[in-house]
Amino acid sequence: MTPPTSLLGSPASNSPEFRQAFIRKCHRLVGLAYRTLDAPSFIVAEETEITGELVRAMEDLLESPSAPRWMHQFDVLDDPPQNAPGRRSRRRRRVDIEIRRVQAGPRPRFRFEAKRLNSSRSVSAYLGPDGLMLYITGEYAREQDEAGMLGYIQIGAPADWAGRISGRLQENPQHYSVCISGKWVSFPLVEELDDTFRSGHDRATVGRSIDVYHTLLIFH
Repeated sequence: MTPPTSLLGSPASNSPEFRQAFIRKCHRLVGLAYRTLDAPSFIVAEETEITGELVRAMEDLLESPSAPRWMHQFDVLDDPPQNAPGRRSRRRRRVDIEIRRVQAGPRPRFRFEAKRLNSSRSVSAYLGPDGLMLYITGEYAREQDEAGMLGYIQIGAPADWAGRISGRLQENPQHYSVCISGKWVSFPLVEELDDTFRSGHDRATVGRSIDVYHTLLIFH
């Protein structure tokens, strides 16, 4: 349930219940946008092309005259720079997608980092220093306790890729700072997305853990 305007920017808007509702709406926006795309046409597309079209589709939904009321307070950014200790100006990294809720005071944010899943090297890239590890090291979503990964499947089935990713995390949980309670699990958030999972990771450089929601999208 959306909080009244008087609560926007207040501590109530940062409550766990509000944050979870915000995260679900971010994923719903992704799912609705994905369903408008001709997914098979992206079977050989680069990650940046897929992400760009996914963001364009989200923008179209947000700007549609028939958009539901909850969308009126959302904005989506493609490849925005991220602030992190020791990185300024052009040295700042850029997350693939950032969704914001437009409101008075602090604006809730949710980030998605995207990777293609199409070869034997894909899992390493998905979990590596330019993928999941960006959240674990605090380069991305340093101020939040949740973030998202998008896996663009260009070959194979979601169950196969989920098994490969979760298997790698289980093989080396210390390397990926998997929390004791952070084992990879199926975690459906919204009906618009069929394959969403969650893992939990400690972040020594941040001082608190992060839950990462992994959503696998078929593009073949």
